[in-house]
Amino acid sequence: MKVRDLMNPTVASVRTDAPLTEAVSLLESARADAVVVLDAAGAPVGIVTASDLLPIERALEPDRLRRPGLTGFLERLLGGTDVNAEDYRRAHAHRISDVMTTPIRTISPDALVAEAIDMMQRLRIGQLPVVADGMLVGILGRRELLRRVSAGMGATRAAVDAPDAELAARLRNAFVNAPWHLTGNVVPIVRDGVIYLTGVTHQADDVRAAELLAEETAPGHKVVNELVHYPADIYGRGI
Repeated sequence: MKVRDLMNPTVASVRTDAPLTEAVSLLESARADAVVVLDAAGAPVGIVTASDLLPIERALEPDRLRRPGLTGFLERLLGGTDVNAEDYRRAHAHRISDVMTTPIRTISPDALVAEAIDMMQRLRIGQLPVVADGMLVGILGRRELLRRVSAGMGATRAAVDAPDAELAARLRNAFVNAPWHLTGNVVPIVRDGVIYLTGVTHQADDVRAAELLAEETAPGHKVVNELVHYPADIYGRGI
């Protein structure tokens, strides 16, 4: 599956010269997980998430940035109330450019979803703007990935509930259109929801690949692999 198949094409976005309050309003009213910041040409240059606004919220604690003397120094040095220059800049920001994360990490709509997940895990980010020809076309985040997981669970339930004849037909179609050059002949038989793979293959790798294809086509069903690899299996059985 590609990113374009899963991304959300509706993206909350603002221009770099927009007031910070506009991004905050979008995060609240649009229930967006992120706001993408665009330059004058419409190209993405940054992103603002709720975590980028945390320094502002922390700064609202009474006297947090103003506690004087040794007490304030020790709190900043030892406690959870430490303030650094970046915290101060973000806490007192009025411009989006002061709080946005930049440079922005993006991905192509033609990239595989697996690549996007790997990037998000590696970079520890929750949102990936999708960019084509330098322009923003969508966003992929945890919300979209969870939607995919939910849909997959529903598909699994539907596959488990499918009648034997319907399931067998689906499997036959899968093997006719196998995504690799399948040698030999695989005949799927379904009895009481159990899939039996019968037939003969001419490549050893086909045996396991056929089993994996059956599991992916009919998740939740038991697969019994009775395929014979010719000639190795036949000779090995002394026939």
